[in-house]
Amino acid sequence: MTSTRWAQPPCEFLEKLVLSNIIPKTQAENNDVMAINLNDHLHKGEFYLFQHTVNGRPEVYKCGAIPTDSLPQYLLLNPIKDSKGGRKGANVKYRAAYTIESDLLSLELQEKCIEKILGDLYTMKIFSGNKSYHYNILLSRPLSQEEDERLQLLLQKSFPFADKAVIADRTRLVRSPNAIRRNSNKPGNGNKQKLLVVNKQVEYENLVAILEATTSDIPFPPKVNFSSEENATRSIQNLLECAYDLDEELMATCLSEIFDSKNIDFEHCLSRAK
Repeated sequence: MTSTRWAQPPCEFLEKLVLSNIIPKTQAENNDVMAINLNDHLHKGEFYLFQHTVNGRPEVYKCGAIPTDSLPQYLLLNPIKDSKGGRKGANVKYRAAYTIESDLLSLELQEKCIEKILGDLYTMKIFSGNKSYHYNILLSRPLSQEEDERLQLLLQKSFPFADKAVIADRTRLVRSPNAIRRNSNKPGNGNKQKLLVVNKQVEYENLVAILEATTSDIPFPPKVNFSSEENATRSIQNLLECAYDLDEELMATCLSEIFDSKNIDFEHCLSRAK
């Protein structure tokens, strides 16, 4: 994979960026919806848990007998051991799925940052019905604990604006494809969680090779927090130390968009981060 490095010192480049030139959000609601039969993409013979609400009563289906429509809005992509054991970590049979999402960025930038690195090495791209795309990676085989920890680290290093907790959590509920979002009195209630792209299961070795090439010069996943000016300044320092393969203009655009949405003075934080 070709690596794109900073063509000039990153702070100098960022200072030249026109902050008002923010990429507009993609109109995901206008995209076509794709059909999917989850029985063809999950692991045959394994049991999978669905829920209508985060704390609702689980519905468990064996792969091969999962309904093809009217799914509950939530799904656990890793198979479970016991149909009555719920969503506890101890009841997850093995790790074979990961989700990448980022509420920090507009839909347009989520798409650019994630697909720049993954290409088509993901299985489902789902519009959450509100403000994010969910990229679900369904692997072709179960992972050992060592392989799981290795892939978690690589994903967290590769996607600095993604939610690291989502990547790490094997019990995380994700949005079921083409189900209806049900969150009363919250944004997106009643919207369809549109399945936009379907690919095959992903081979672990292929994914690791791409991510290792991307993160070869990145020593650790950066801590990114834009809740205050002080935290935002530290985040810029952490990101610049990691020399990301995101090209400099894309990285700068991401940062400026985040700062604009948080009403934080980007130029001031940048000068402090030097």
